[in-house]
Amino acid sequence: MVKVAVLVSPNYKDYAKKYLADCLASLRAQTYKEFDLFLVDNESTLETCLLLQSSAPEATVIPLEKNEGFAGGNNAALKIILVQNYDYVFLVNMDTVSEPNCLSELIAAAEAYPQAAAVQVRLMLWPDKQLINSLGNQTHFLGFGFGKDYRKTFCAKDNAIKEICYASGAGVLYRVKALKSVGLYDEEIWMYNEDQDICLRFWLALWQTIIAPRAVVYHKYEFSRSITKYYWMDRNRIIVMLKHYRLATLIVLAPIFLLVELG
Repeated sequence: MVKVAVLVSPNYKDYAKKYLADCLASLRAQTYKEFDLFLVDNESTLETCLLLQSSAPEATVIPLEKNEGFAGGNNAALKIILVQNYDYVFLVNMDTVSEPNCLSELIAAAEAYPQAAAVQVRLMLWPDKQLINSLGNQTHFLGFGFGKDYRKTFCAKDNAIKEICYASGAGVLYRVKALKSVGLYDEEIWMYNEDQDICLRFWLALWQTIIAPRAVVYHKYEFSRSITKYYWMDRNRIIVMLKHYRLATLIVLAPIFLLVELG
């Protein structure tokens, strides 16, 4: 039996009060029971840390003095997980509810595809459970990342495992061996696009990223149009482009890139 760690995305302030109970209930109902639970508390206070500990006494709770974002917060747990001989780590957002067979389906897919570094769940919306949040994420040539088939109705014929561009960090099983080979999240990215960056590194290292549509997670997704979110998304997609594109590619794209930036 493989050894699995389940890492719930970092708490920040009152986030756990709103979402943690439903997320934990769905994880405790998993048909695959052999996993250890990890929780990270960004900018931890005595109140938030006690809330996590009391909500999940079975979990390893990792308090952080400041808000390290999605990348740094998850990395704090991943650094612990990577030295404890786990085979896989299931990273899932706190604002989610997982179907009972989700983890078993992810593991089955990963075992069937040994070159898969990342296996994404089928992300569906909540409470509109028939609508898609992401069937795998895609990358525009200007670096924009976006979820495939957002808000479309899921069709049963799409249940086949297939390769995707990159896996959403909202629900993904990572192979620990692959993480050790390419490294963890880029903490300079902080939040947004860190999942895009790591899967590009998997791809460049000849690993695969796939989706297992029978592993279902419902995401209480709310798209905010705040200037802060747009700042991080635009900043980080530029970082990803500079990291991964060749100089010649950047030169060719420069005119349209500048036009889009002016827009």
